[in-house]
Amino acid sequence: MYRFPGSASAGKAPAYASGGYYLKDKTPALLADEMLGYVKAGYRADRMKVGGPDPQQEEERIHAVREAIGPDIPLMLDANNAWCE
Repeated sequence: MYRFPGSASAGKAPAYASGGYYLKDKTPALLADEMLGYVKAGYRADRMKVGGPDPQQEEERIHAVREAIGPDIPLMLDANNAWCE
């Protein structure tokens, strides 16, 4: 637990796994395996990189991960301003 200055009480912040980086030859299936591996390791939420230039490929990546980790694991998308102009 961590106590923030000025907070009334200490709380817990759940840990999540962050991955899904763009690597050569990483297919949506390999990405899904990576993200599922974090869930199997005990993480209860995943965050993955998004922001590639092809929206259809992004949709395929996100769909593959969601199918692999199931509907009950929160999935966060990290675009790092990739889609901003």
